[in-house]
Amino acid sequence: MSFTVAVGGATDNVGSEMLRILEQRAVPIKRLVPLASAASAGGLVMFRGEALEVGNLATFDFNGSDLLFLSTGGENAKGTALRAAAAGTGSIPCERQRR
Repeated sequence: MSFTVAVGGATDNVGSEMLRILEQRAVPIKRLVPLASAASAGGLVMFRGEALEVGNLATFDFNGSDLLFLSTGGENAKGTALRAAAAGTGSIPCERQRR
């Protein structure tokens, strides 16, 4: 069994670390979808030796995604998690700690 996994905040430090861990642990992923803010959308991240284009987290359609790792915080994370849940996507919040 393999999964379609979205990573929200894929271009920030926490998101980059999540990508590294998913790759290192050989999580069974059939498709990885890196997502970030509109300002970062269109950029590229590397995963398993492949350059993947970063999508816009605010407009992404979660239908067909199995799991969302989310490193954004606050109300943005809550709204995104609710959108993902409405599409049947499980979400795992990995919020940044702000000091």
